Amino acid sequence: ETEARIRDEIARRIIGQQNIVRDVLTCLLASGHGKAEIVAGIHHSIAKRTARLAKRVGLGERVLFDGGPALNRGLVAALEEALMRELIIPGEPQTTTAYGAALLGCEVMPEAVPESI
Repeated sequence: ETEARIRDEIARRIIGQQNIVRDVLTCLLASGHGKAEIVAGIHHSIAKRTARLAKRVGLGERVLFDGGPALNRGLVAALEEALMRELIIPGEPQTTTAYGAALLGCEVMPEAVPESI
């Protein structure tokens, strides 16, 4: 039961990789690794990949991290370590992208904006 719960939790965050998640998780649990250790490993793996991609396109002094994952303290810590910078996280990171998209939509298609806004 524990393995299934962990697998489901990880699979929700790593979309489209269910077989890989299952195989790696089975190996790690069979080797005696605990849930916290496994999750920390996933955070560091995501952070290292993100840091590599960010450095390829160019990384500024300040880095904003928004979206729902910015609420995950373990992921934030791993990203800060990998990027070697403190991340800027908005007060409600899960909504900032939606607000930005709405504002951009208002600029690009002002005729589609209701008069009540």
